[in-house]
Amino acid sequence: MNEKVKIGFISGFTGPYSRIVENQFKGVLLAVEEINKKGGVLGKQVEVIKKDDSMKADIAEQAARDLIEKDGVHFLLGTLAAPTATAANKVAVEKHIPFIALNQVSAVTEAPNLGPYSFHEGLTPFITAHLVGGWAIKNLGKRAFLVVPDYQWGYESYDAYKKVLAANGGIEVGLIKMPLGFKKEDFAAKIPEIRAAQPEVVIATNFGQDQVNFIEAVDEAGLKKDMSIILGVSEISIREALSQEQLVGMYWGVNFYWGLAETVPVAKRFVDAFRAQFNDEYPTGYAGIAYSAAMELMEVSNLVGKYPFDYDAIAKTMEGRTYNHYKGDEWWRPCDHQSFQDLYIMRFKGPEESKHEHDIAQVVDRVNWDLGIEHSCEELGHKGFIGGHFA
Repeated sequence: MNEKVKIGFISGFTGPYSRIVENQFKGVLLAVEEINKKGGVLGKQVEVIKKDDSMKADIAEQAARDLIEKDGVHFLLGTLAAPTATAANKVAVEKHIPFIALNQVSAVTEAPNLGPYSFHEGLTPFITAHLVGGWAIKNLGKRAFLVVPDYQWGYESYDAYKKVLAANGGIEVGLIKMPLGFKKEDFAAKIPEIRAAQPEVVIATNFGQDQVNFIEAVDEAGLKKDMSIILGVSEISIREALSQEQLVGMYWGVNFYWGLAETVPVAKRFVDAFRAQFNDEYPTGYAGIAYSAAMELMEVSNLVGKYPFDYDAIAKTMEGRTYNHYKGDEWWRPCDHQSFQDLYIMRFKGPEESKHEHDIAQVVDRVNWDLGIEHSCEELGHKGFIGGHFA
């Protein structure tokens, strides 16, 4: 029997984002299922081995070592937290194994962390904040109050918000830094500070239960009546914790929404396949990221056509490559292996607007990418790799 190709997947299956992780993992499973039906990778069937990092960096590092040293995986995918992605990437670089990060993280693509086989399919906090913040200042108001996490994700996001405000004539009228686990009453206590600043728009970067707590506090205070509110990132799973009445009218940014299936053929194929495979479950944007990353590794491996795998050739093929697996064209920048892609601005619908329980938002704008949405290659420490690491 032919040896199998093994993909390792690390993420927080028991962490605070476990619901999203489970949905994201299904994106990997779908990609593998589709490739295996077509004959696999170089004639070999592909299997996925998953490990839980509980969103802790030390556990993620050990999980990566176990997957490589004990399970013999050929590729690594993960995680949903910036510190865990950085930890897994560290091991992958040490062991010379390709790793694609699937979350909001900047450290993986910065020098000296970036390895020759490190890639990042998700948007960086800088890119997301740049695209969402820029759209908000242009469309919702110049006076912005910022809410960011008091850890790595928040610091990277705030850096981008400051720059995009300066570039677009925006004014920062207030800032709240919140630790992971900020409760509803903690947010509620900050509402008077937000009101006193008289912002036109509140730009909030949070996720999971923190986002739920924030929205509940904002809704109970009636803040939506006085100012616009946009979430830097959110997911369709938010509807499982909140009613549409609590969500209606707010905006959010996302790399993918299942509703794109109505207008984008490749999105329709992905959404239909996902729902058929997983009992009518809808894919999140993070599932799309995971599907795309897994599909890219497998397709490029088949294109290169060498086994044992030639990781130099695989990475060289990916550098500067335009690909389209689930939503439209994306592009790997050669110097930092960052995926450049469009972002969508959504508006939460009210109950009367929705056709069914998953129809929670509408696309109000598509923000197209350009090279200016991320730090330059030189700023990231990649001056010597403008043309790629294998040019």
